[in-house]
Amino acid sequence: MIWYFLIVSFLIFLFSLILLIKRLVFITNAVKVPGRIISYDKRPFPGSEEGLFMYIPSVSYTALDGKKYTYTSDSGLTDSRPEVDSIIFLWYDPLNPKKALLDGFKFIWQFPVGMMVFGSMIFTLLLYQTGYYLDIYNFIKDIWGSLNVD
Repeated sequence: MIWYFLIVSFLIFLFSLILLIKRLVFITNAVKVPGRIISYDKRPFPGSEEGLFMYIPSVSYTALDGKKYTYTSDSGLTDSRPEVDSIIFLWYDPLNPKKALLDGFKFIWQFPVGMMVFGSMIFTLLLYQTGYYLDIYNFIKDIWGSLNVD
């Protein structure tokens, strides 16, 4: 049973690493432009029974080629949110201007980094609980010793 959790936690880590790399590649090739918030979609916060809501922003922006596009975020804001018609920055792919991400840690990095930390913590905890971390430590120590690196 413990192997199941080890595999699942490793897959969570691997998935988040792939997503992190995809986001890094996207940002490297993307263009940052100002956009204008045109509306919010009010949705119940997942798992909340106290009536908390997320506000998912829709943003209009003009690409470098002069065409206007609208982007609706995948994640939302809960507490402080800019007013409608206020300016917010976003990144878009110049080869596919409809593909965009709002600027900021929350919109770009929070999910992949959070999942990576979660997967790593569960994986490390399970290795420690099972004692397999000693096997891995000894394996790395043996390899390092065989390389004759000082």
